[in-house]
Amino acid sequence: MSKAIPCQSFKEPPSDFHPKLETAACYCIFQGRQLLLHRHPSRSQGLTWGTVAGKLEKGETALEAIVRELHEEAHIDVNPEELTSLGKLYLRHHDLDYIYHLFTKEFAVKPSVKLNDEHIDFGWFTLSEMLDLPLIGGGGEAMLHFRKNSNRLLPEKITFRLAKASDLERVHAWWNKPHVKEHWDNSPEMWANCDDFIKKGIKAEFDYWIASFEGYPYALIMTSDTSQPCFDGSPYPEIYTPWLDPKGKTYTLDFMIGDERFLGLGLSHLTLRAFMDSLKDQVAAFLIDPAATNPRAVHIYEKAGFVKVAEFTRSNGFFEGIPHVMLKYETRAPN
Repeated sequence: MSKAIPCQSFKEPPSDFHPKLETAACYCIFQGRQLLLHRHPSRSQGLTWGTVAGKLEKGETALEAIVRELHEEAHIDVNPEELTSLGKLYLRHHDLDYIYHLFTKEFAVKPSVKLNDEHIDFGWFTLSEMLDLPLIGGGGEAMLHFRKNSNRLLPEKITFRLAKASDLERVHAWWNKPHVKEHWDNSPEMWANCDDFIKKGIKAEFDYWIASFEGYPYALIMTSDTSQPCFDGSPYPEIYTPWLDPKGKTYTLDFMIGDERFLGLGLSHLTLRAFMDSLKDQVAAFLIDPAATNPRAVHIYEKAGFVKVAEFTRSNGFFEGIPHVMLKYETRAPN
């Protein structure tokens, strides 16, 4: 798992954002792999990996700066018109606010790289490989922003598999994230159910799925077959009964993006649609029931194609007394 140095990334500057400098970066791409440089241990954030980047000098534009940095850091010479601008991010690393200008260039021929004394090594990496490296502050967030702004966040790059023992540490870390704990069942019973499935392969009601983007895990999906009993042996709650598909299987579904670097990229609804499409030959309908106090989740599910069919209040369990919304998604057109 990544050891990235904590950094906040914003698409728009917060009201208390006061940039002290501007930087420019270029994502050099060859055959789907991105060039990263390994910083010298004596440098700031030493031994982290990052793309070619550097500060704007006085009177310099971002484009002029990155053309200069490409030459100085990697001895890669390009014409300014060969670079594509991807906009900018507003980054906060510890107490330092700065503006990060993004550029990219796809190379038809692999460029020769010659390092200066700022770096000790370089490599060409896939996204999955990069996100597991100790990245320079904001590096992971910026790479994902790059993929969004260059139309690389495509559903066909999202894959799904059942969780396995090697995922347990990652899933535990996700479940303890503040943005997840706010809305997910953190009862001992739920933890035990998850651990039994992932660690021991014992299924009691729920299947746990890992969603990966370009091979890198970022989300957890839980499904349950409503024709089977709950994990405590009780029948499925009657609140679901009116909305079950009369001819095929109906699954309930829960979803989280565990890796916060993947939040805000528009991946949630793409992930849900891709997952449900992958099971459309086996499952006729999906039900999901977010808390009514979580309107952002309701909006995402509706964007994925779910339709609101009911409102109810939990009468027991971890969310007892909390109003919920029932939403339904049909994998085939209703009769």
